[in-house]
Amino acid sequence: RVNLFIADDVGLGKTIEAGMILRELLMRQKVRRVVIACPPSVVLQWQEELEEKLRVKFDVYRHDIDGARAFQFPMVIASLDTLKLDDPTERLRGKSHRGVLLAAPNWDLVVFDEAHRLSAKDYGAKTEKTLNFKLAEELCGRTRDFIFLTGTPHDGTDSKFRHLLRTLEPEVVFSRGEK
Repeated sequence: RVNLFIADDVGLGKTIEAGMILRELLMRQKVRRVVIACPPSVVLQWQEELEEKLRVKFDVYRHDIDGARAFQFPMVIASLDTLKLDDPTERLRGKSHRGVLLAAPNWDLVVFDEAHRLSAKDYGAKTEKTLNFKLAEELCGRTRDFIFLTGTPHDGTDSKFRHLLRTLEPEVVFSRGEK
């Protein structure tokens, strides 16, 4: 399995690093179906950089392709804000964007840009999970490999960081009996 957590300052090339890893996996025929989930503001930037700098072509969900067949395409970039939506739409024949993604064939690789947005925090015995985090959890069973990218891996809340790492690697063990 390829499960990577790339944390570096903003503007230092995490997108290109992930793209280089992706290109190598494609050349070695280790991946075929890939989805990149990123903030809406960088969807087209991801597409342009991968194509221009690494000659890897991705379709953009809701820009190049849309609808129930969209995730049949092998290489897709989508806005995390769109993917987490669970409200059925008429255009998708009663399915939500999240439902369409989860109904697609399994993925070989999922890349989450701005992975710190996949947030779950413990409050005593209760864990509060964001929609982004729930989406990542659901994809865990449908994806072999993950790459998480973030400029802010730890905001001082240990439980959030532990949940993020456990999403990437469910068998991770923490010291001192921490959950």
